Amino acid sequence: MLYYFFRFLGNFGIPGSGMWSYISFRSLLAFILALLISAWFGARFIKYMHRHHISETQRDASIDPYLPSAHDWYDSMAGHAGICR
Repeated sequence: MLYYFFRFLGNFGIPGSGMWSYISFRSLLAFILALLISAWFGARFIKYMHRHHISETQRDASIDPYLPSAHDWYDSMAGHAGICR
């Protein structure tokens, strides 16, 4: 919406209105706006989540089937290197 507004202003020769035609300028402004919004509302949002007990559950790392233990690594390396215990 702002793109079309500044394009309209560019018809009247207003300086700086042509900057909105560059995607890098618009992405930089979107990035800055996102940082400002998160700085203003981030702490409030976290407090709201804590107040309403909304959080993620922690998984038990001891039962994770995809996380190899140090013992598994040693056994696999012993087989490759020809080392016996």
